[in-house]
Amino acid sequence: MLVLGGRHATVLTAAGVAASWGDNGCGQAAVAAKGVRSVSVPKLRSCSRSLKVVDVACGSRHSLFLLSDRQSVLGVGCNEMGQ
Repeated sequence: MLVLGGRHATVLTAAGVAASWGDNGCGQAAVAAKGVRSVSVPKLRSCSRSLKVVDVACGSRHSLFLLSDRQSVLGVGCNEMGQ
């Protein structure tokens, strides 16, 4: 599944791994390294060995990842408006 945000994108694999690329000015591409403002090559992200990503939503400057327990959501990126 491919999900598009304002200036970033995330693909979710059948194995429950997400890969993000594009603008990372607020961390919305899920790359926490300091100073990484843009990601040109998709970076794979998995949450843990026991929890996989089952759904993704991308906003203008944030991304949300629903985990396989269907109770946990990981949010990354801008949080100026409580997103």
